[in-house]
Amino acid sequence: MKAILILVAGASLLLTTGCWGSLEIQTIHYVTAIGADYKDGEYVLYAQMLDFSDAAKLEGQAKTKKPTVYVGKAAGKSAWDAANKLQAAAQQQLFWEQVSTIIVTDNVLKADKHLEFLEFTNREKEIRYNSWIFSTKENIEDIFKAQTFFKFSPLYTLLHEPKEQYRQSSSISPVRLYQFIRSLKDKARSSYLPTLTLNNALWRENDKNMKVLEIDGADLFQTKRWNGWLSRTDLTGWQWVNPKTQSYPVALLSDDDISAVMLFQKPRIHIRPQAKRDKAYFDMTITLDANLVELREAMTENELMERYTKLLEGQILHVLREGIRIHTDVLNLGDTLYRSNPRVWQQMADNHAFVLHNDAIRHLKINIHFQDTGEYKFVPQKRKDEDK
Repeated sequence: MKAILILVAGASLLLTTGCWGSLEIQTIHYVTAIGADYKDGEYVLYAQMLDFSDAAKLEGQAKTKKPTVYVGKAAGKSAWDAANKLQAAAQQQLFWEQVSTIIVTDNVLKADKHLEFLEFTNREKEIRYNSWIFSTKENIEDIFKAQTFFKFSPLYTLLHEPKEQYRQSSSISPVRLYQFIRSLKDKARSSYLPTLTLNNALWRENDKNMKVLEIDGADLFQTKRWNGWLSRTDLTGWQWVNPKTQSYPVALLSDDDISAVMLFQKPRIHIRPQAKRDKAYFDMTITLDANLVELREAMTENELMERYTKLLEGQILHVLREGIRIHTDVLNLGDTLYRSNPRVWQQMADNHAFVLHNDAIRHLKINIHFQDTGEYKFVPQKRKDEDK
């Protein structure tokens, strides 16, 4: 009986003891973002770590200090080599499960090292495939230390949360790591990385300019190969063929002054590919919902529609031409031909899966559906005709 009591007491003691190998959460070094540059034949790997207590938002409690950002930097012959050097000087074990963003510089892309770096992120099992991925021409350390509003954690910036801004102004859609890898492997589609930059001209904190993050363009790829960079201005019109677009304002100009502002939403895209005389042609119909935000020039509703239709058509054709200039099917028109008739696409595509030419868009129709005029009054069509 005594032996049984000893065994029971010993078992209960084992059950109540803690895990000897466990770590206190405050001692764990969580990496929140990683970045890769390439210089002088070596990878330069950056790691961002944050104090997660800065991210806590308690009701009624004002933040009294700016968030603490730690940035590690190490060079190596491979990304693994650089990562091991960072770990060696990290004081505690580095954990990569909290990486929410990956950045590569244009140096990596120009050196054709992006696939090699993606191999590193793929084999590092702790890095998740739903991380955001960007490119940049800036110094990565400056990107990681970009300023925030109201002393919030960098977790509440474009670097870690790009979706919120995209909902309000859908210019260039943010990309997840798994989406980028999947598109690279797609035979007939192009791929892209949104480009992060620092803007110090628009916001001020008291009397000092703030350096805040902004997406100013995208790096474009075709058949896994980097083909070049296009600015956000050159890509205006891309959003009209992207079903993810949620909302985007467009100003109508006349003699360098604003005549009207419309907010366009939820494009519905229909593309019909055709092959004729060894060339691919595409008939496009795009339907958009629209809200009139501002009207500063007297005009009829038909006139407003005609001018906006012409403007949006011009934007789409401009994106097509800019893509052709860097040999990239930005609008992914060729993909529609590939999926409808892969044999014909195979006959037409060059070595880089490219089937476009300057007249590839044969017919383009824009349908604008008014949702709200904001109580603005149009000039009646009859009176407009009498004034002529």
